[in-house]
Amino acid sequence: MSRTSQKAVTESKWVRRAALLFVLVRSIYRTLGNVVLRNSSQHSLRSKLFPSGKEMEISNLDRRIIRKPLADQLTISASLTDAEGAESRALLQTSPAIPFDRLTAEELQWVETIREHTETANRNNLTRTQAYLDIYLKHPELHWAFLAHMVSRNGGWNMTDLRGDLLSRLLDKEQIEALFALLEKANALIFQDAYPQLLLYAESKRQGKPLFALLPHFGVSRFMLPLWEQFWKEGHEPLLAIGLIINEQQYIQRRVVENKELQSKAYPHSWERIMQAALQLNQIVFPWLPESAKETLRPLSAANHPAPTTQLFGRVLENFSDLQERIEFGKQLYALLFADPARHRGFLRFAQAVPHSGSRADYWPHVFTAAPAHAADAQARGAVRPAEPQHAGAQAGAHAAEPTRAAQAGAQQRSSLAAGDGRDAAHAAAQRHASPALGDAWPDRTLGEVERYDWFGDLSAIAYLTTAKLAEPVDITREHSACWRKLELAAAARELAAE
Repeated sequence: MSRTSQKAVTESKWVRRAALLFVLVRSIYRTLGNVVLRNSSQHSLRSKLFPSGKEMEISNLDRRIIRKPLADQLTISASLTDAEGAESRALLQTSPAIPFDRLTAEELQWVETIREHTETANRNNLTRTQAYLDIYLKHPELHWAFLAHMVSRNGGWNMTDLRGDLLSRLLDKEQIEALFALLEKANALIFQDAYPQLLLYAESKRQGKPLFALLPHFGVSRFMLPLWEQFWKEGHEPLLAIGLIINEQQYIQRRVVENKELQSKAYPHSWERIMQAALQLNQIVFPWLPESAKETLRPLSAANHPAPTTQLFGRVLENFSDLQERIEFGKQLYALLFADPARHRGFLRFAQAVPHSGSRADYWPHVFTAAPAHAADAQARGAVRPAEPQHAGAQAGAHAAEPTRAAQAGAQQRSSLAAGDGRDAAHAAAQRHASPALGDAWPDRTLGEVERYDWFGDLSAIAYLTTAKLAEPVDITREHSACWRKLELAAAARELAAE
């Protein structure tokens, strides 16, 4: 090839790269602008659908009442400590009020049964997510269980995104494995801490007496004992739910968020966190279905899914590492799910109608297919090939031809997400993005031994026991679609840069 020809080829590559970069930047800019305009123009429309300004209230009196028993727990912890230093003190804080060898035979049976049920249900994201929903349906006063179910669905979707046809083109094999390890550990740790509390409450109802003195036998923080006891007496759902939000975020702070080994492998470069925020990858979405849609979701497929009615409500978490932001974020999600009864029914309708598979085809089968990414594509992009599907399931009708490589044609860039709102059910099946079911993407992993300590060392956490407010419901259907369009562009940009 002559020098002139080589120069022309090089210039052509740079022109394509520059053009794609321009499109990516313009897409982000337009998305930000559209969010502002749409929030303004559609505020009145959303307000008609759902009343705004709803709250899950915690009063100053509630805080004053709970402060005394919380302070008493700190006093008990202090009385158990000696002069052996802070590490020993942290371990002693988790010591049960009733030693294991002093439990009655009946109490021993309760403890062992709850441990066994927790271990069985903590197998993977699918079993955890279903367990949360099951206990909520039996005990609907446990608001946090439904919040955990809906957030855990998002955790599963994030896990399978790593085996889909977009992130597998942006991340290398080691980082994909590390990100899954981080997501899986956080999901499993929260379940391992919270689920025994829910089961112990259910057993307390069966026995007709509070059994919360057994909580320390499951390694539960002393912070939760007064909250459960107060809930047993008063039935204050928001106080317990927000208490659990605080406790679980504190529980993973040192074990996951501040775990340098986990974080350095998942995010080896600081710019990746900035890009994650720019692409709004920390979206938590709650599918919402109206009453008219509930009978049309069985079996779920791209052909019969009521796409125009599948709205997504949610929030975007800007800074995962910030404990206070995560707690306030959780409170906003709680208010979103529960503050308005009509809105809550739509979220529960989806949860009951659509079993969690880990695939985003659960809520948008016209945009995603549960079929794994094509093996050749995965190998060409340096991704690990997902296992072949082991079952057809209820979504067999949604499975279609796997996506083709974006580099082959610009048609992929004008894919199912180009419509803007993600609701056009007429998109060609071949344009749908691969979003495999969890069982086809990741094998089960054991949690391993958990570091033992109690985060509750002072009364500062009481500051978080405040009313959960949501000024208005946030419909992020279009923003969610835009996020995937930006991922398409980013994946294509990386492939062009690698040429």
